[in-house]
Amino acid sequence: MGKITQYDLIILGNDPQVESLLEMAGRELTRIAWVTMTEVADVLLPWNVDHFVGPFQFETSQQISCISADGRRDLKSQRIVIATGTTPRRPTWLPDHSRIIMAEQVSSEKRFADKTAIIGLGRTGLQMRSQLAKTCEHLVCIDASTDINLNQWNKKFRREDTKQSIYLGNGLAGIDVEKSGLKLFLEDSQTVLVDEAIFCVGRVGNTAHLQLENAGLSVDDSKRIWCNSDYQTWTPGIYAIGSVVGYAHRTQPDHSECELVLEAMLQNQNMELLA
Repeated sequence: MGKITQYDLIILGNDPQVESLLEMAGRELTRIAWVTMTEVADVLLPWNVDHFVGPFQFETSQQISCISADGRRDLKSQRIVIATGTTPRRPTWLPDHSRIIMAEQVSSEKRFADKTAIIGLGRTGLQMRSQLAKTCEHLVCIDASTDINLNQWNKKFRREDTKQSIYLGNGLAGIDVEKSGLKLFLEDSQTVLVDEAIFCVGRVGNTAHLQLENAGLSVDDSKRIWCNSDYQTWTPGIYAIGSVVGYAHRTQPDHSECELVLEAMLQNQNMELLA
């Protein structure tokens, strides 16, 4: 371990919220470290922000190590914000094929085949169903849950626009790629043939590399981090913002996450000075 550099705040990751937090924190704190896995373009950094690029992890609840191009850097702060974001959840058994598409990969110009399956009917899946209702001849909608409001995001849908096959309480168990398309295997042993499949099965937090146990933290089933109303985790001094947050009860809806986090950090700082 080399020299440890002390900072007023360390921000981990490049969630879209980070740019606002850097701007706000840069006006209130003297020395800030921003750590990302890869280089970031088109971000104008305040003068008091040091940017480190490379794999990083918690060593303790107040210390971060980063393996940058210049070697290992050890950073320490009483305030750390986790903003590592999320990536689409992709089942490990899912084949890699052009007919199998993750929802995040769908562009507005994409034209779908006549018979398209939507796997997962959460918010994104229902929005996708509404979007494709007038462009596909046949939609196949699959979700393991029975608690789905099919009218959400679809209030103007006319059933005659397209044929639909709905499978609720009957999740996808497997998928085979065939010459003519995709064969979907459902949990009740039914098989469905489609031309393409869109997976809308949620996202998982980018937390696996963080060694959160070193900071006394753990994650939920979606690899996200739970916080209180100020976006503070259950380890004092560590906060999270953006999509990596699994749950945060918003008691102040007129304030952004960045405002709540910064206000909580400054308030705790003042309490420490008075103690």
